[in-house]
Amino acid sequence: MVRRIITGLLIGIAWIAALCFMPGWLLCVILCVMSCLCQAEFYGMLRKGVTRLPSSPLWGMALGCIWLVYTYLFPPETAGAAYQLDVLAALVFAFMLRVLFMRGQERPIEYATVTISGFLYLPFMLSFLIRIAQWGSTEIGRIAPDRSGIFMAFFLAAAVKFSDVGGFAFGIPFGKHKLAPTISPKKSWEGLAGSFIVSGIVSVGFVLLAKRFAWLAAGPLETLPIGYALLFSAILVVVGLLGDLVESRFKRAVEIKDSATLLPGLGGFLDMFDSLVFAPAVFYLVLTAIVRITA
Repeated sequence: MVRRIITGLLIGIAWIAALCFMPGWLLCVILCVMSCLCQAEFYGMLRKGVTRLPSSPLWGMALGCIWLVYTYLFPPETAGAAYQLDVLAALVFAFMLRVLFMRGQERPIEYATVTISGFLYLPFMLSFLIRIAQWGSTEIGRIAPDRSGIFMAFFLAAAVKFSDVGGFAFGIPFGKHKLAPTISPKKSWEGLAGSFIVSGIVSVGFVLLAKRFAWLAAGPLETLPIGYALLFSAILVVVGLLGDLVESRFKRAVEIKDSATLLPGLGGFLDMFDSLVFAPAVFYLVLTAIVRITA
């Protein structure tokens, strides 16, 4: 328990430092590294589990890094962003050519499916975190000068990870009613209630800070009504839970407890970031929809 708390705090502090002080390109590099580590664990647990599914980790990680770098280089308001689907199609086509001409692979369908699934599951979904960090940017390969997107990325990460804290704090002492007993037996409805409470408090706190301090550039969060802040936190709690359950389902399918043992008390990097996998995409889509509606 102590190791879990210490590891979580150290990673949280490092994440805060990265968001607050590091330039955009370095954030992109860090995200590429974290994505590769998570992909390696994903492919590894499927390959070593009872299913022993074949894959190409290097190809999957290469596709992911190319996609993340392209996403960073061309923010939504630049001309290059219009070619995202073309780049995605080219990456998938290039890998399928690899499958076509490779030798000695007796399970090409599983090999291709698992590799592409790892790319779509992790770097593709995580690329929306770059979109959030670059909110308002109109320059190639840059974040907005006011770093408002960085504040929103911080808001997103805090809402999701404090949701985990709330679930843990309420679920351990009060959890009696199982939420998903066949997938993740330790999760409870009481823990989910704690997630909503803690994440809601944190989300409202961020919005109040954005409204109170003019120097704290927060983009759309500066004018976001408190009700919307609670809506965001509720959505992120649910999406974070689903991300956690998806990974738990994968681990249960291959009969392993953790994706790896690199982080003391937490397991692997994928175990640490599973709740953040889908959250950036949902947050970005909901935020852009609200901005258009209220414009």
